[in-house]
Amino acid sequence: MSSKQQYRTDGSFRADQLRDSDPYEFDNGYPIEYLLSGGWHAKANVSGGLALDTDPDVEATSFDAGFTPDEQNLRAPDIAVGNVPDAPG
Repeated sequence: MSSKQQYRTDGSFRADQLRDSDPYEFDNGYPIEYLLSGGWHAKANVSGGLALDTDPDVEATSFDAGFTPDEQNLRAPDIAVGNVPDAPG
């Protein structure tokens, strides 16, 4: 039996319904499962993030941070650059 939370797929989901550990992004209310990456991918993210974070024109960077442009969309890019709030959630 899986301990992963199950979601309907009718497009009615909102980003605030996810827990921090849920492996989903949302696209117009539809859940998209994302899988963990391997070591090569993770190492490349660190290298890319370090290069971006040391750029004097970059305000902030983060890894796998969830962003919600609206309540039915949630994205967790490998590396984010820009207005990255220093806050949970």
